[in-house]
Amino acid sequence: MKKAIIDLNCEDKDYKFSLSVITEKDWVDFAHEMVLNKGENALELTLNGFKVVIRDNKAKIKIFYQDSCYHETEYHLDVFGRISKDYNDEVSQLWQAIMRNHHGKEYDETLASKLKSFEETV
Repeated sequence: MKKAIIDLNCEDKDYKFSLSVITEKDWVDFAHEMVLNKGENALELTLNGFKVVIRDNKAKIKIFYQDSCYHETEYHLDVFGRISKDYNDEVSQLWQAIMRNHHGKEYDETLASKLKSFEETV
């Protein structure tokens, strides 16, 4: 499997919940989960590789996989997941679990506050 993690976060900035601390193993696990969520038959799916670019504490991840055809999918994530889905889809929930493991209770509290503010605006 090919993989590339390119961290372009500015070293001078101190991010409260930095994506730069996410390990290669966590990125691999996340890519595997995303592939498994795409197909109906997990035995026919193969993760060929992924590429992650982190810039301004946001990540763009491209995942390459195959079943009977080759596929490429892309996700844009910030520290809470996908804002385009109000941080409330499967991708965001998987991402939040990874971030929670690295940043702990403070992350949970900030996430709860963020989700509450989304509910109030709707």
